[in-house]
Amino acid sequence: SLSLPLSLSLSLSLSLSLSLSPSLSFCPALPLTLSFTFPHPHPDQPEGMTVESLEGVTGVKGKDMVQLVQTFALGKHKLLTKKPPAKEVEPADELSVNTRFSSKLKKFRIALVTAKKESAEEVAQTKKNVEEDRKPQIEAAIVRVMKSRKTLDHNSLIAEVASLMSDRFTAVPSFIKARIESLIEREYLERDSEDRKRYHYCAA
Repeated sequence: SLSLPLSLSLSLSLSLSLSLSPSLSFCPALPLTLSFTFPHPHPDQPEGMTVESLEGVTGVKGKDMVQLVQTFALGKHKLLTKKPPAKEVEPADELSVNTRFSSKLKKFRIALVTAKKESAEEVAQTKKNVEEDRKPQIEAAIVRVMKSRKTLDHNSLIAEVASLMSDRFTAVPSFIKARIESLIEREYLERDSEDRKRYHYCAA
């Protein structure tokens, strides 16, 4: 069988090699290149490192790091140990080399843990949350444009707001229109009395 030493270097790309012997290799299909080392722990130092520290060392963050931790600490081949051992991955969770790991195989594949697919309700809630976050940004852009222009037709206002938001996200015309209607109701803007597709800025 195969056992891991206390000092382990992981190099992840199309293959993963452990510093044990030239004949030993692990071959996961990972779409990234990553290199980090868990040193032999000193008696006066904490063993391993936190997820947050590992993010800083590798540059891999967020969902990608969560997926890697779940793969190597919670998957079929547990090369790492995680404290606490829950499925949820938090920045303060502690990671260390699983020195008790053993395998009768000289080569095996490590498949990335796939993220749980969101339910229809979760997708809808996520979309709703995103829209709620974007509402004040769109409205601020509309007020900014109208405060500068004073008067503007509907299509021009839509185009200018979309342009302002382009470096953050794609603002669709229907969403901008809904925020214009909301601003009219709250008397930040008003429609032209003769041309309903022209708006005027209402000075405070």
